[in-house]
Amino acid sequence: MSIIRQDLATKDWTIFSTERAKRPFDYKKEEKKQVKKEYLKDCPFCRGNEHMTPKEIYSIRQGNDWKVRVIPNKFPALQAKKIIKATTERHIKEPYLYMDGIGSHEVIIESPKHNDNLPIMKIEQVDRVIQAYRQRFINLSKSDDYQLIIIFRNNGKIAGSSLEHPHSQIVATPFVPSYVRTKLYEAQRYFDDFGTCVYCDMIKYELKNRERLIYENDNFIAFAPFASIVPYNIIIIPKNICHVSLNCLK
Repeated sequence: MSIIRQDLATKDWTIFSTERAKRPFDYKKEEKKQVKKEYLKDCPFCRGNEHMTPKEIYSIRQGNDWKVRVIPNKFPALQAKKIIKATTERHIKEPYLYMDGIGSHEVIIESPKHNDNLPIMKIEQVDRVIQAYRQRFINLSKSDDYQLIIIFRNNGKIAGSSLEHPHSQIVATPFVPSYVRTKLYEAQRYFDDFGTCVYCDMIKYELKNRERLIYENDNFIAFAPFASIVPYNIIIIPKNICHVSLNCLK
């Protein structure tokens, strides 16, 4: 079972999960670039190999064929308390705090095709992936055990992906990381100081200045942050962020 430990000095929580080391790995050695096939018999995410994965939680189908599948991660960082028979209570091991590895860890298989990928997918398939994100986010948010839900996607060995087949992950945690708390705190402080939303003001400026604007449509704006923390850092944000709800993704 995973364990979540708190750093006494920074108050940051860190997940320790030995199960993650047992994951299959497609990038064991550097190989010459090859044309990827649509189906691989040993890939658990390819259509036809559904028996190689845990039972699906959610799917989007067209007739008898699935287009997107959501399954529990076979090597989860966190698990629901009913599975590991644990609680979200903090435990004390003087002078430290820790808690059981309560949470959720799911995999969104974005396509039945092994050689598909978000940048080359048809728009309708990308839409299905986003709808799967939304549905699972709504479902997980109903649990009082989870304080934060994160959807992320690693692509390739350098990014930390262990399997080539296009997939995303969604993790729900029983704590809020300090970097998220800081953003919430600073947004509240900005409002207290100026009486406006910090993100609304950023959006307004970027739309007017357009120096860092990458793309916009009726509902969203994408731009490079004024103070990017990594190369190719992009913020994608709703134009009317103060009125956002999960229904906006319908």
